[in-house]
Amino acid sequence: MMLEPCPQGYEEYYIAFIDILGFSDLVKRSEEDCELLQKIVMLLNAIKLLETSSTELPEEKPMHYVHSFSDSIIIFTKLDEYLLFWLLYVVGRLCAELLMYEIVTRGSIVKGKLYYDNSILFGRGLIEAYELESKVAKYPRILVSDEVYRCAQKARGLRPLESATYMGEILRRDLDECYHLNYLSLLPVWGPEKEPTVLLIKARAIIIYKLKEYKRASKQTLYEKYVWFANYFNAVTKNYDFAEFDVKLIPKELYCDDV
Repeated sequence: MMLEPCPQGYEEYYIAFIDILGFSDLVKRSEEDCELLQKIVMLLNAIKLLETSSTELPEEKPMHYVHSFSDSIIIFTKLDEYLLFWLLYVVGRLCAELLMYEIVTRGSIVKGKLYYDNSILFGRGLIEAYELESKVAKYPRILVSDEVYRCAQKARGLRPLESATYMGEILRRDLDECYHLNYLSLLPVWGPEKEPTVLLIKARAIIIYKLKEYKRASKQTLYEKYVWFANYFNAVTKNYDFAEFDVKLIPKELYCDDV
C-alpha cells in the first residue's frame, strides 16, 4: 500500500500543555459522588466551549487550536505577537477558572514545531512542552520556556502601554529563575468593599486543605508542592494592602509540625 503524499509539513507554534492534577483520583471518587461527577462534566463542557471559542482577533489573523484528552489540555497558536498575548491570558484564565472547581493545574508553554491537520497532532514542540511540564515544573505552576519569555518581552514592546504593563505582570520569575504564569493576578484581586475575590478565597481554602491533608498523610512530596503554592499565594496578596484582612492570610502555623 502506497502512502499518500504529505499535504503539509511541520509549522512553528506557541504551544501550551496543561495537566489537570489529581484528575484520575477525581474520576474514581465520582463513582460514589454524584456532585463530583456533575462537577467533572461541567469542567469538560467548559473546556469544550474553549475549543470552539473565538480569539476575537482580526479575521486575517490565524486562529487558535485546542485539544483535550483525559487529564491534559493542549492549546496552540501560530507565531504572532497578538496571539501570544492571547495565549498567555487564556491559559492563565483557564487555570484560575479551574480553581473554582477546586482543580489545580501544572503545565508549560513553549515555542516549537508541530504537524497538525485537524485530526492528527504530533511534533517535537509537543514533546518539549510535555517534558518541561513533567520534569521541570514540579509545582502547580505553568512554566514558560526561555524562548517564549523572550518572545513575550518583545511582544510587550509592540503593545500599547496598558497591555504592555499587563504582559509584564502576567509572567513571574520564581526562586529557581524559571518564569511562570502569574495567573492569580489575572482576575481582580478585590471584590466589592475591598473584600478578596472568590478566586483568592477559593485558592486559600484549597491550599489550607491540601497542606493539612498531605501533612497528616506524611506525603512530603505533595506537601511541598502546596507549600510552594502557599508561598506563591502570599507573594501575590503581598502586593495588595491586606493589613485589615490579616485574618484571611494563610497562618504561619500551617508550616509547623502541628498541622
